[in-house]
Amino acid sequence: MTLRTTIVILAHSVLLWSRVNPQQVPVEKIVAPPGSNVTLSCSFPVKPNMDFESLVINWQRGDKVVHSFYYRSDQLDKQNEVYKGRTSLFTDQLQTGNASLMLNDIQPEHDGDYKCSVTCNNGPYAQKVQLLVAAPYDEPEIAVQYFCKTITVSLSSSHGFPEPDVTWRAPIGDEVKTLTLDSRGRYRLQSNITLNLTSTVTVRVEMSLDVLSQKFSRALTLHPQPGRCEETSRSRFGVCMSVVLIISAVITLFTHLHR
Repeated sequence: MTLRTTIVILAHSVLLWSRVNPQQVPVEKIVAPPGSNVTLSCSFPVKPNMDFESLVINWQRGDKVVHSFYYRSDQLDKQNEVYKGRTSLFTDQLQTGNASLMLNDIQPEHDGDYKCSVTCNNGPYAQKVQLLVAAPYDEPEIAVQYFCKTITVSLSSSHGFPEPDVTWRAPIGDEVKTLTLDSRGRYRLQSNITLNLTSTVTVRVEMSLDVLSQKFSRALTLHPQPGRCEETSRSRFGVCMSVVLIISAVITLFTHLHR
């Protein structure tokens, strides 16, 4: 074997290895919210002598079979349950080298790294796609409610996924967080903190969704309102006096009627 032949063989081996080694394949990142449809891209080169009878396309996420195609048709016997009825190839575009996968109504369990493997008489090819199931939150709304002896500060936001991190930086207070899913599988968040306020304080709330690099921060300066309890007490006293007067009038009237 000549030196030139050896170099050619080694070069061919390196080329073949680069086709199938995941480390050599660019990873496409797709971000999509729950309930949406996405296309996971995959392509392979088409040559004049290509035999489509031998074309094999396999989509996998880890050890889970997402979609398989060979013998010119879908082969879904081993398809994982979380993908049943959700996947399809663009079969009318296979001869142009399109092995992309349509994934419908995606859910949180579909999040992860996907690998597309294509085998044909021209050689094996591989591509990787990262699917991130996430949605940004609306601009948070801040509300402040003053009660007799406490103040409640609340943060609310909707239409996001997954659950965000919320941090209150304030004096000791009671914190309550509620998280509910809407019909599309996205969250509505409300987080409250209740403070016993005796002096002026600054409260800061921070909300972040790291997977989308979404961050929100707001600082509020809160002042106690000592007159509120006094006004409430006077109002209650006025109501009580009215009730007493009404009861007294009824008793007097009842006395007169029975004389």
